[in-house]
Amino acid sequence: MLDGLPDLVMVLGADGRLLSTNATATRLLGWPRDEWIGRSVFDIVHPDDVAVAMSSIVSMQDKEIGTPVEVRVCDVDGGWHWMEVIGTNHLLDDGACGLLCTARDITRRRMWEVAQGDVARVQQVLHYAPSITMLLDADGVVTSVNAAFTRLLGHDPSVVVGSPLAAFVDEQSLPQLRDALQSVRTPDRTSSAELSMRTAHGPTRPIRFDLVDQLADPVVDGIICSGYDIAELQHMRHELEFIAGHDALTGLANRSLLLQGLAGLLANHSSVAVLFIDLDRFKTINDLYGHETGDAVLRQVAERLRGLVRAGDVVARVGGDEFVALAANVGEWQTARDLADRIESVLGKPYLLDVGPVKIGASVGVALSDATATVAGLLSAADAQMYDAKSEREGWCARQRSCNQEHPVTGAGWRSNSPPVSGGARSLPTCSRWSTCARGALSGWKPSPVGTILGEGC
Repeated sequence: MLDGLPDLVMVLGADGRLLSTNATATRLLGWPRDEWIGRSVFDIVHPDDVAVAMSSIVSMQDKEIGTPVEVRVCDVDGGWHWMEVIGTNHLLDDGACGLLCTARDITRRRMWEVAQGDVARVQQVLHYAPSITMLLDADGVVTSVNAAFTRLLGHDPSVVVGSPLAAFVDEQSLPQLRDALQSVRTPDRTSSAELSMRTAHGPTRPIRFDLVDQLADPVVDGIICSGYDIAELQHMRHELEFIAGHDALTGLANRSLLLQGLAGLLANHSSVAVLFIDLDRFKTINDLYGHETGDAVLRQVAERLRGLVRAGDVVARVGGDEFVALAANVGEWQTARDLADRIESVLGKPYLLDVGPVKIGASVGVALSDATATVAGLLSAADAQMYDAKSEREGWCARQRSCNQEHPVTGAGWRSNSPPVSGGARSLPTCSRWSTCARGALSGWKPSPVGTILGEGC
């Protein structure tokens, strides 16, 4: 009699192990009874539904009749069936064998409900939804899509359906799409990707897609893909990233971004010149005219430094009146000296402000990388050279070649009064006192501080 029932009847142990079943199990799912007996029913339940099935079995043991649950069960060919399962607890009955359950295949009913339900209303909801909703097959081909795809990207649905989603993705984002389609087929069955999508009118648009694998669902039979515009989010993200890596007053890179940039250059084994720049007599400007005037000077200094370096080089503000420039692919002293000369010359020109023309100076220390250079070593060497220059110059320094006498290290006609700097960096000699062939050491010249600030000194 049980074998003649249209529903599957089975007896389970408290651990979910199948103890007995009727012949309907073989007719519906194809599993021979002698091969199925003794197996855990969780072995053929869809992974997404295992938690529901386990919870139902546990709760069934505390009451006479369990709550009906709907789970997907795998047949012998790998197909999935929606089954409505309900059971009664006979574990404590005298002579009883366990949990008596019945399971009814409701796959066709599910399909009928979708086909005969309020389709028009569902279609309208999807049509006017602000986010993209579409269905992909196992190969990433679009099988269904809502109108949001057209509103956001401009492509007609007739063109989209039947085409691979990759056909509408910018080439640079194709690897991310491939990764997402591969990840969604893993046990997690979910993935996401931020893709640059091609629009029908030319420019690209950033869209975030979330994917859920429902290929095992006989009703859905596809990968559900939802997407929404993240252009504003990306803009805000870029602004936050800029704020995190740049000085608020000047817009230059901050110390954190400088360290990242220098570390990257050294990791790529690129030669780099590090120029440490400290403004001379800047504190006096703040004392005489206030911090607003000082801020105006710093902004102009930043603009001049930007104009002195190449595109791709880094200029950072690392302190109140301290700056650092990174010149990539510079390994020659002469090139580094030329840049230091230009920086001192340009920053020494008057600044036109509301209070009138103001003139300051700059001390520059230089270090070049070598095979053993480190971030800390280069910055320390350039900083030390800058302070040597500032302490020796007393107000004026000519970083100009005065004779053909060669420096013992660089061979460039310089003689330094400073000891050599070690630690993975080659340092440019300080510039405050150079010996000439005819007249010996140049003595420092001290202009009037006020006169210098007002543009009357050198």
